[in-house]
Amino acid sequence: MLKNQYFCSTYAKHDCLTPSLSPKGEGSDGWFMLDGRKLDGKPTQKGIYINNGKKIVNK
Repeated sequence: MLKNQYFCSTYAKHDCLTPSLSPKGEGSDGWFMLDGRKLDGKPTQKGIYINNGKKIVNK
């Protein structure tokens, strides 16, 4: 199987499954930068971050 391969049903285009890009089954819990680097804890600098799969603006 190829990495980042998409599997789609031939009956409906909305039935596409995308592989998880996180290594070793890690979930989306934790704080990440927009480029995908994981942070050790909650960020203290201003910017846009990902937390639990949602974009968070830290003002």
